[in-house]
Amino acid sequence: MGTPAFMSPEQVNGETLDQRSDLFSFGSLLFTLCAGRPPFVANSLAAILHQVASGRSPNLRDLAPRTPEPLIQIVEKLMERDVSQRYQSATAVEADLLRVANIDATDTLESQAAIAVVAAGRMSSKKAIWPNAILVTLMMLFAALAVLIVR
Repeated sequence: MGTPAFMSPEQVNGETLDQRSDLFSFGSLLFTLCAGRPPFVANSLAAILHQVASGRSPNLRDLAPRTPEPLIQIVEKLMERDVSQRYQSATAVEADLLRVANIDATDTLESQAAIAVVAAGRMSSKKAIWPNAILVTLMMLFAALAVLIVR
């Protein structure tokens, strides 16, 4: 079934699911990592499910103002309520995450890691350490998954 606060609206509504539902859940996870709390919070399971099904997620800019704007845009697109406006594939998410971090998808895993560390160092000088650490971690995760898939 899934964790209610991380479920997609279509999952809560009992609709047909595809990879885009997982991408919404991934967006909820990223939101939580950036904001320090899930996007949907309430006192009861029914209230959480209602928020997921019909409400808008809180504004990440307000909850985590130090989050880089490009990362906020990725989270917002991942959590788009309209499935057709959401990312259509994990590959598209990966491409945007790599673009935000200025990493070439053709780089080796080792060079991606090195570039990510340098990028995090540059970004941390702007006092946005936590969101940038999340971005670097996600990029490393995508790179590792890509290596496993290719093998």
